[in-house]
Amino acid sequence: MNQTFPSGLYRSVALVAVAAAGVFSSPAIAEISVETQLLVPANQAVSIQIGPNGQVAGVVRQGSRVVMMVNGEAGPRFDRFLAATGSPMRGREIFPGNMSEVRGRDRGDHPVVFSPDGSRYAYVGLDGADYVIVVDGKEVHRAPYAVGVLPANGPTSTILAFSPTGRRFWFVAKSNQPALEYRLYMDGKPDPVPLQSAAAFPAFSADDKHYAYTTHPATDRSRDWRLVVDGKAAAYAGFDPQFLPNGKLLTLASDAGIYQILVDGKSLYKGARPGKIVTSADSRIGAIIDWKAWVDGKFLDGTDGAQRVYFSPNGKRVAVFGGNPGGTGPFWMWVDGVKSDSYTGIQHIGPPNLDGSRTHVAFTADSAKAYAIGFNAGMQFLLINGKEVGDGYQFIAPLTSAQGGRLGFIGTGANRASVCVIDDTVYSSPDWRVGGGTSTPVVDNDSLTFSPDGSRSYFLLNNGPRPTHYLDGKPVDLGDLSATGWNSANTGPSVFAVFSPDGKRVSYVGAERISGGNRYWIFLDGEKIQSHENGIRRSPGFTPDGRHLCWLNAERAEGRPGMDLIAYIDGKRALAMNFQNPWGGHLLQRNEIMHLGADGKVRLLAVTDEGLVRHTISL
Repeated sequence: MNQTFPSGLYRSVALVAVAAAGVFSSPAIAEISVETQLLVPANQAVSIQIGPNGQVAGVVRQGSRVVMMVNGEAGPRFDRFLAATGSPMRGREIFPGNMSEVRGRDRGDHPVVFSPDGSRYAYVGLDGADYVIVVDGKEVHRAPYAVGVLPANGPTSTILAFSPTGRRFWFVAKSNQPALEYRLYMDGKPDPVPLQSAAAFPAFSADDKHYAYTTHPATDRSRDWRLVVDGKAAAYAGFDPQFLPNGKLLTLASDAGIYQILVDGKSLYKGARPGKIVTSADSRIGAIIDWKAWVDGKFLDGTDGAQRVYFSPNGKRVAVFGGNPGGTGPFWMWVDGVKSDSYTGIQHIGPPNLDGSRTHVAFTADSAKAYAIGFNAGMQFLLINGKEVGDGYQFIAPLTSAQGGRLGFIGTGANRASVCVIDDTVYSSPDWRVGGGTSTPVVDNDSLTFSPDGSRSYFLLNNGPRPTHYLDGKPVDLGDLSATGWNSANTGPSVFAVFSPDGKRVSYVGAERISGGNRYWIFLDGEKIQSHENGIRRSPGFTPDGRHLCWLNAERAEGRPGMDLIAYIDGKRALAMNFQNPWGGHLLQRNEIMHLGADGKVRLLAVTDEGLVRHTISL
């Protein structure tokens, strides 16, 4: 007999008593209620997939067939599923021990493609001789299946994809009417213009109402191709389409080696082939052409040797990185007509971009400061708006606030003194030296933090036996305690202080030596709210409204051997979860385990004897 699944198993518990064994083991807290939903049952799971914001999909056996459970909702039965990359799933067993996706490996063997925010999902099931595309639990397309009928595509190399906002979905499929040819299907409907190959890379307008692509791969200009806009062949030729924020379509065109930059088919430029084209938030267009910056239809004076154009966040300002024509040094930055001195090199800022390029000039969030890091004679120099600011340093790690114009960095001076520079203020001391002597106090390289609204700052001084928190440039008096990082080692990215979204509240951690280890004290708004001997802290954060501080701590379990993961809210134990099982240790490695919702609720992924569950804590 085939087993069926409910649309989602829920338990709702007000924590006035200890709940069902195996789920909760913490004392009662009257102000908190917990709802538990079974997402994937333990004994029938074939695959587990964790998407953005902790969304969960699982392939689950139902008799001899399989179903997809997404956030606890079971879809239709299928013989098998295609992996997101297009090949049939291998379908390895994961209970009781494999859990490959939760370990962060083998992602290609899972079926579901989530929208960027995780709110929508799509997958492909095999039903007899047909493949079936399911979006948000509903069948949207069915056709005969054959190898290669659904090619992987787009920036994610998956057989299904969502637009950036998630409002639209698309795929490329080989149709059998009127001939065996590939077509792009937008929202499940085929465009009438056939593709010249299996590749298509549609660009979307900011509101997702419009899309455009060419009928050939972007790397192949020799084939017959056409520009397609909103499913119809355009009246003009163009390739590499992208929509400007104002909704107009930007493309390139070429004829006998002469290139044009077009906006809605009208030419803005004609001549040599442009390099990387960039656009601003207010629809300005920039490019590098023949080693010179071209912006708003004209070349910028003083930019010979330009390699990259950058617009400020508000689009009003222009910065250029360059060197000698041909891509060699020395290098410089140019901002609104002001050109810096030349340097042996201009350092990279941040990680590589999606296209593999590196950023050499960046702006603060308010667009007031364009900054770069020049390198010369073994020292690094901060450049702001094209001018050198302050002294040279052996090392600079810049950081800007998410809002406003805050700019800071942690560096090492010529005298090997460690410094923290925030805006125009230098925090340092002759005692803050790196190396030498018996003590090596240093400003922690990862500790500089701005509050989300940019109003406040923090850094940690690791000054030997008594590390110190610096909040808004002033040392924090912890009494006999030593400052330490918020999250414990090996529990994700380094976190030293946590601010509420409006910057009004802050939390940090102090430590004291005790027999057998350390006792850690959690501070909230300058007051101690909780302490624990040893333990492993992780995932601190405020709810979006700033009312509650939440975190997780691994502690010795109560009433049984081993460890529990405790969810704390404002210093109170809200929930205890047993992660000492085949899934638990791997699930702990995922950042998506905890999600603080805009609705003020805290959502946690956990494992019980029933399977993978989501606990929703209402405050």
